[in-house]
Amino acid sequence: EHSRAEVLKKGMRIIRDEASSATRDKVFLVGCGMPLSAGIGTVDAMRVGPDTGDYWINTKGRLLRTGAMVGVRNSIRNSLVRGAMHNALWLNDPDCMMLRSDGTRLTEAQRRAQMNAIMLTGGLLLFSDDFTALPERVYQELPTIQSISDDCFAGRLIALDMMDRELPRIVLNTAGYLGIFNPTGGRTTITIPMRQLLEEAETVSAVWKQRWRTPRTMREVWSDETMPVDRLSIEVGPLDPYDSRLYRLDTTPPAV
Repeated sequence: EHSRAEVLKKGMRIIRDEASSATRDKVFLVGCGMPLSAGIGTVDAMRVGPDTGDYWINTKGRLLRTGAMVGVRNSIRNSLVRGAMHNALWLNDPDCMMLRSDGTRLTEAQRRAQMNAIMLTGGLLLFSDDFTALPERVYQELPTIQSISDDCFAGRLIALDMMDRELPRIVLNTAGYLGIFNPTGGRTTITIPMRQLLEEAETVSAVWKQRWRTPRTMREVWSDETMPVDRLSIEVGPLDPYDSRLYRLDTTPPAV
């Protein structure tokens, strides 16, 4: 007698084998809402969090304090803490990016936080908005979104403080991008322990050792603000509620 998990895994293996045989390995399987363990070795991509939405978190999710409820907050949380699964077990699917700035309950800061998180993960990049209704300024963001997502695809994600808090605030992709998140409703300043972050990056990525071992500056993607990199610690902020920053690391010394 098999457990339900074993039955599901066997069923997924049959689907994988039959689909591959019928299409000569051109099929692409995505697991969505399924137990993660059953997808290992059987799916090409896996949804790693709950559905996104046009709100941060609803009342039910706030009261139940569960990471499984629909909403942008939980979608970001699960995508970041499961970032290490990308390109190791499958391609991560963080669900679609909410591009629109009208017809949504998300603030601009919350919308930007989701964009930054999804780009950092380097996983599948999906949109579900009505493109005919998007303003020109959103179209102008698309090349940046695509380029950074492509860069991060081959990187390794490090959510530095994922064991210290429910939603990580300091997230590095070893392709050379650093995300800073304030997932709260208050203002805060975040201190980045750069020595610890750089040491962890060196342990997980050979590419990091070759290209980013000694970053000198970091440039914020959306504002072009440039900061020197201190190998001990860096303070970012104060960040407004739900605000975030996405920095591109650079080995070029700061201008004098």
